[in-house]
Amino acid sequence: MARAGRKQHAFADEILITDVERRLMRAFKTLRVLPDPERKFGSGRSAWPEVLQLREEAYGYTEVSMPRFRPTHFDVGDMLTALDWVRCLTKSDRKLVWWRSFDVSFKQIGLRLGRSDETARRRYRDVMIQIWIEANRLAAIARQNRNEVIEFSTFRKTKSERGLNVLYG
Repeated sequence: MARAGRKQHAFADEILITDVERRLMRAFKTLRVLPDPERKFGSGRSAWPEVLQLREEAYGYTEVSMPRFRPTHFDVGDMLTALDWVRCLTKSDRKLVWWRSFDVSFKQIGLRLGRSDETARRRYRDVMIQIWIEANRLAAIARQNRNEVIEFSTFRKTKSERGLNVLYG
């Protein structure tokens, strides 16, 4: 029996739009902290260690910083899934979601787009709905493929059906 005020979903495995947004923001955060293997070729670093120039740096009088985000293996796998959802977007829509993952306000995004903050908010909402539709479409395809694999794996023959009881009987 459903509670009053709560919607029933068509599928038990349907991905909610709030989950899509949360997973997408975490995926972009994971993408930012993963090392780039090609980056080492373009930098002009030396083998010498970094030199501390200021007394405050040498004796640790600087501000305490937050610990760096360290993604888990699940975060990396979920990042690949979430980035697959974003493939259906245009470059400008992907850029809008990327800016929002840095917690940039809609006012700042609107200024960068040359539009109002309400327009930026509305575009972001429309993009999230588009990603949500794509995520549920891909989840339905994966569900269908998983069911086909299960049906195929249950279609095994027994020894007697394969004729092995005659040989090893």
